[in-house]
Amino acid sequence: MSSTVSRPVAALAALAVLSACGKTGDDTPAAESGTSTRAAQTSQTTQTTTRPAEPSGEPVGTAVMRVEGSGTADIRYRINSGPEQTDNDVTLPWEKQFPVYEELENEVIADAGETILTCTIIMDGELLLAFKTEPRPNCNFMYFG
Repeated sequence: MSSTVSRPVAALAALAVLSACGKTGDDTPAAESGTSTRAAQTSQTTQTTTRPAEPSGEPVGTAVMRVEGSGTADIRYRINSGPEQTDNDVTLPWEKQFPVYEELENEVIADAGETILTCTIIMDGELLLAFKTEPRPNCNFMYFG
């Protein structure tokens, strides 16, 4: 016997479970599909880990990681449990769009010293998966459908 739950309800349930564990929920593929706003012109991207993620099945949606604030920041991010990437000295705001896959971790960490920054991860343009406003914010999630 199977039951059907709408995607927004399932995503909110996953977010509630992950929030109780100190995480928010979302998944995306190891290979990034979006581009960094201004990052291609103003930063150098480096790869710091080598373990490739293996997304399977169809993506469950599209998410956008975003960092807002003034000035520049160093931004580290992982998409769909893929390798950590670093964009150094990026002019803010910065964002990256990517497909979301189930049960793979996504994370963005911004560092501009003691400057207050805001990071968000939003799925399908309306579902807030992660939000932090503080120095060196860290937003992460994993999607369980």
